[in-house]
Amino acid sequence: MDVLIGWLWAIEFWHWWAFGLALLALEAFVTTTVLVWPAAGCFVAGAVVALVPELDWRYQVLILALASGAAAFAWEHVMGRRRRAGSDRPDLNVRTAQYLGRRAVLADGLRGGRGRVTFDDSVWQVRNETGETLAPGTEVEVIGADGVTLLVRRVRD
Repeated sequence: MDVLIGWLWAIEFWHWWAFGLALLALEAFVTTTVLVWPAAGCFVAGAVVALVPELDWRYQVLILALASGAAAFAWEHVMGRRRRAGSDRPDLNVRTAQYLGRRAVLADGLRGGRGRVTFDDSVWQVRNETGETLAPGTEVEVIGADGVTLLVRRVRD
């Protein structure tokens, strides 16, 4: 333990930079962003030690921790803002949401409020919430979805 403490008292700026580079190299194999923030903290701690060479090693570790946390927080703030901006096509992978508001003509009708309708090249299970029976040829509009079942209502002229 005395050897480790002795080495910590002799740490220089390039030690921090070498450790930061080692973390970045390891990050290339891990494919996450977990090690990027401590690496950024190492570079900041190394820069501070280059400016103030007699800085106590405990303060250097504190600078490492604060700089790593600040870098991670700043990145999450920037990326969180991008994620909240949303997508130009939020329903891209939600097929049932893509059919909201579309109209179709029932080929087979609804019996007991349940039946099928064809959109594009797909046949979908449909039901209406009232449970009414609708004749073939009735026009319906999609008003929602329950899992993979489309909820429809009769279109009244």
